[in-house]
Amino acid sequence: MTRTLQTAAIIAAACGVPLAVDIDFREWDSGLPASETYAKWQEATDEFRRHVGNAPDRATWESIRHMRDRANMALSRLPDDGYGALVVTHAFVIEAVTGVDGRTLQYCELVPTPPPGWRVR
Repeated sequence: MTRTLQTAAIIAAACGVPLAVDIDFREWDSGLPASETYAKWQEATDEFRRHVGNAPDRATWESIRHMRDRANMALSRLPDDGYGALVVTHAFVIEAVTGVDGRTLQYCELVPTPPPGWRVR
């Protein structure tokens, strides 16, 4: 979360716009405690990818549907002021909201496709 917030702060400062944080744009919940190893996180990530985000009953991780619903709630709270918004978040969230499910995003990749129902002006 720190890296994402730092990136958003740099962009906001460079563009001269205010920065707002919404916790519902947070990273995917792997279901693992923060003290767990990277290897365990990678195992959970691999399982997420194998199941294309559809959590089997025994899964402790957040499904892509839940992540999509949570991020869409955050999108619905953005101001409808005619200016639009730039959302800086994590790859799994971007994949869930934009419908590029199953394709791994590259670091710092821009995904200009608006989510379903989002009005572009």
